[in-house]
Amino acid sequence: MPKLGHIGMLQWSGGGGGDGVSILGRGAPNQATTGTAEEVLATISIPANVVLDGGTIRVLFVGHTAANANLKTFRIRVGGLTGTVALSSGAVAMNNQTVGTIVFFITRKSASTATTHGPFAAAPEGVAQVATVGIQNMQRSIAVDWTVSNLLVITATTPTAAGDATLDTYIVELIQ
Repeated sequence: MPKLGHIGMLQWSGGGGGDGVSILGRGAPNQATTGTAEEVLATISIPANVVLDGGTIRVLFVGHTAANANLKTFRIRVGGLTGTVALSSGAVAMNNQTVGTIVFFITRKSASTATTHGPFAAAPEGVAQVATVGIQNMQRSIAVDWTVSNLLVITATTPTAAGDATLDTYIVELIQ
């Protein structure tokens, strides 16, 4: 049974000890790029001191690209648009391909560090698995100051202003 958590997030109990899953952000923005600079397609707020040591942020997102050979890059950053890159698809020429469902994890190790895991990708039935093409990052350590509020952003970069990359939907969860 869902209940409102103490920091205003929807929360499900995981079976005692305060364990559970909190929704940090979700949406179906159908937000497309409009310019040639890296653009924020979704912003999720992570309150200060909410992610505990061993806590994990799970990011799931679905996107697609325009029907051309332009290079497109999707990223997840912690700390806003100029923050640490946690995941980058690299510049890949996806020609009208559904990016598929990307699942990615960020686990707090200390008050100032995290480890990233993933991505784990799945393409829709009948679509070639292109989601992992060019994705950079499997597991690595990143610097994150968990003692301050952070913005987790999903971004995209394309060479044109024609909406080459679109974020279809996303959900960001905190697992403690």
